[in-house]
Amino acid sequence: AEVTRLVSAEFQGRTMQLSGHDVLIRAVRTRGSGQALLFEMDVTFTDPPFGNTTGTVYMAGLPVYDEASGNLVVRELDYTLDTRNALLRMGEWFLRGSLRDDVRRRAVFPMRARIDRLRAQAQAALSRELVPGTTLRGEISSVRPQRAYVTELGVVLRVEVEGTAAVTQDLSTLNLVR
Repeated sequence: AEVTRLVSAEFQGRTMQLSGHDVLIRAVRTRGSGQALLFEMDVTFTDPPFGNTTGTVYMAGLPVYDEASGNLVVRELDYTLDTRNALLRMGEWFLRGSLRDDVRRRAVFPMRARIDRLRAQAQAALSRELVPGTTLRGEISSVRPQRAYVTELGVVLRVEVEGTAAVTQDLSTLNLVR
């Protein structure tokens, strides 16, 4: 759901170019398809000779976490076979259009701030009272994204969290004295 939200924010409502023709991206959805992330883009061609022609363009690529930039990047993004065949019927020049290149360039999603929020949430969860007299205290020492992979619902970013935790018990609350 988060990836669909990020992709929609980047592309939905944007007019892009396909071989010199304006293409309005009306809606975008993502889902897993095998190892790939599938982009379903509902588009409308807005200028002649295709004015108001609508359709759905499908592109698939491999999500990779780039540790240096802190971004989730979709590599090898290209039209699916069905979309390639449909575009070929309209003319081979459609395949050489810039829509795919624009989507490839923009298929980079910042994750560093989200990872920082995850760290803060984990840190907060490690410092709290469990029950009266029993306290959990912990410290997160590192949060390292390991890899991105695709499920039916979208992209999962596996993150390794390291730290320490200790539980203290106030024995006076246990009424151990007879």
